[in-house]
Amino acid sequence: MSEKRVEEAWFGDSGAIQGVLGESMGPEMLMTLGGVLGAEKKVGIGCSQTPGARMLARAAAVGVAAVGGDAVAHSLDSPVQGAGVGVMLDLPVSLFVEEQGGEVYLHIFDQNGLAPDPERREKLEKTLRRGGLPLARSGRVGQLMSGELSSRDWGLWVARRAGLSRPALRRLTVAVGRETAEDRAVREALASLGCILEEQWRPGIPAFRGEKGGFRLVAQDEKGVLVDDGQLLTLAVLIEMENGEGKAAVPAGASAAAELVAAGYGGEILRLDRDGRAARELCAAQPWMREGPAAAVRICSRMGVSGQKLESLVAKTPRFSAWRREVPLTSDQGQVMRELAREQTARVAGDGIRVRSGGGWVYLRPAARRAALRILAEGPDLELAAELCDRYADWTAELDRKISEQCAQEKDKN
Repeated sequence: MSEKRVEEAWFGDSGAIQGVLGESMGPEMLMTLGGVLGAEKKVGIGCSQTPGARMLARAAAVGVAAVGGDAVAHSLDSPVQGAGVGVMLDLPVSLFVEEQGGEVYLHIFDQNGLAPDPERREKLEKTLRRGGLPLARSGRVGQLMSGELSSRDWGLWVARRAGLSRPALRRLTVAVGRETAEDRAVREALASLGCILEEQWRPGIPAFRGEKGGFRLVAQDEKGVLVDDGQLLTLAVLIEMENGEGKAAVPAGASAAAELVAAGYGGEILRLDRDGRAARELCAAQPWMREGPAAAVRICSRMGVSGQKLESLVAKTPRFSAWRREVPLTSDQGQVMRELAREQTARVAGDGIRVRSGGGWVYLRPAARRAALRILAEGPDLELAAELCDRYADWTAELDRKISEQCAQEKDKN
């Protein structure tokens, strides 16, 4: 692999290594990555059902075997299903190669189905750039093995993990499409729960769809009102609190509504970017907080047990409006973040800063592959969210300008 391609092997904002097939992504890159992961001895390998993804997955399997590891291949065809393979088959690491129109996403999961933490991501990137992995001698070369997992096996496993233990009062009718791998994964999980499935939404039934590899869930309620992934995550938190769990682990950018719900029950929210190992351990035990099919199962199980409609459940959660912007930087990302944290008397926790401002919240974090800060603002209405977002964007741009000018002045002095 060329030096240029190795340098482009970075984790993106999605949490996956991103690239373009035939440019920054080719078989050499995947063989190197397979060799890195093969140090764990057994590696789950899956891919989208496209020729390019299959080719890259085979190259990764060769890399695993070349360093003496065993590649355990499976036929599940969405990243969210690939995340469960390590847990189901007790594998230390899994790789899922996703391709969409030439864009390639390499999803890596640990034995709990979680993406690598920032420290692990940095180590992987350094090893990929360094290359030159030692090859196994004859007789120690690894094998290509079959995981022998069906989509049905996976769906039953998700339904057992995410469904509530209490018997349902009614059998739900739910609409989920079949066109995408993510939607098919949601269908399989809900079918295993015992739902009656239709393909098109109609008045009186909820509809679900999977996005972002299956890690985002979006819904329509019984009246056709769109329920976004942030609202559904807040609803999942509410279900945890009503069940008496007392704690829930949520992604870094999850809505501040999660804290409001937990506070109402005397509970606690752990965030993956802020609360370290404790958050990862709890997140591993709560896949419905990070995976669309498991979230759909959890919510539908709650609807079946309580006899309530999705519309009624969502109405019990606080609603925040969100506004997002990205601010390009000319100075150092880390220095801008530290200055923002200092002026807000906050600290940089994990990848970002979360600040309470007036009646809303602002979350700032660096973009993964470019010199920029991403800003997410939330408020009780869209007007306040947009106002907060613009305010912090302007402030960030001003800090960046000052830091760049200071650096230029110091260079002139030297």
